[in-house]
Parts: sequence; structure tokens; C-alpha cells
Amino acid sequence: LAQKIDFSHYAALVKNAVEFANSVRISHACKLIDIYGKEISVTELSEKCGFSNPAYFSRVFKSIKSMSPVQYIKSSAA
Repeated sequence: LAQKIDFSHYAALVKNAVEFANSVRISHACKLIDIYGKEISVTELSEKCGFSNPAYFSRVFKSIKSMSPVQYIKSSAA
């Protein structure tokens, strides 16, 4: 007898885990910006925080911090 598997609970757990991991990674990016300021590029930031794609990193950063990494760098250097 085949049972119907409900993947919605699993999908919610995976989504929460990804959101948590991304928030930790973006927090690390902010610390690196505080340390290096304008000396660090978005590409370097994305690599140091575990993102292989700088564009994806920028989208995630903006979704969490409500500003792009470049805007954050400029505001922290001011």
C-alpha cells in the first residue's frame, strides 16, 4: 500500500534553515564591512560569506538589510 507523503512540512523546515543560514552569513558580511569598509568588494564579501554568486549574495543581503551591500558599505564609511 502506497502512502501519500506530505512534503509541505519538510519544505517549511528547509526554507527556515536556508533563511537562518542566510541571516548568519549576512551578519558575517556586515562584520566584515565594519572591519574593512570600502577596502572589500562585493565579490570578495560574497565569497568570504559562502556565496558562490555575488548577484545572489546582493539579493539576499538586500532582502535582509533593506539596502544593497554597496549602500551598506557607503553608509558605514560615512
